[in-house]
Amino acid sequence: MDETRRVNLNEKVRTILEIEISDRTFRISRVVTGVRQLYAGILTDAGTYMQRVGELQGKLDELGDAKDSEEFIRIERQLEVLTEEVNEFAERKQAELMRCVELLMSKNGYEYDRDWWTENTDETDIKAFIVECLNKDVPSGSKKKTGGGESLTGSGSALSSDATGRT
Repeated sequence: MDETRRVNLNEKVRTILEIEISDRTFRISRVVTGVRQLYAGILTDAGTYMQRVGELQGKLDELGDAKDSEEFIRIERQLEVLTEEVNEFAERKQAELMRCVELLMSKNGYEYDRDWWTENTDETDIKAFIVECLNKDVPSGSKKKTGGGESLTGSGSALSSDATGRT
């Protein structure tokens, strides 16, 4: 005789996180996989760019005073191209962060108001909001770690607009 077991995940008890930001309070109970994937992609891309910039800077440092050498000039050109890629990533990152916020808002019963977020928050606020949502079900003191020692969803820099360190 077969037995049927029915589970309704829509009625699952969820942890509710209340987040105050600017003049509003948001109650977040649902963090969909799309938010996790988008934010993980941002962190992965940022790490890749930081590594690539670091490698090229290291090569330039090794060459030291050989600033007129073909190798130095070639690496400097690679660094200039990479800087353009980093700047494009910075723009893409902003759009992806706002997409994370949009998903969090819509999946938790809020209307997404891009103007409100643009006028009342900065990138640090938005990243902190997303990270708090991603970590809402992680018990305090047990956040997942990356090789760098920060939270898996940590607030490490996703690169400044001038990743080369040059001004």
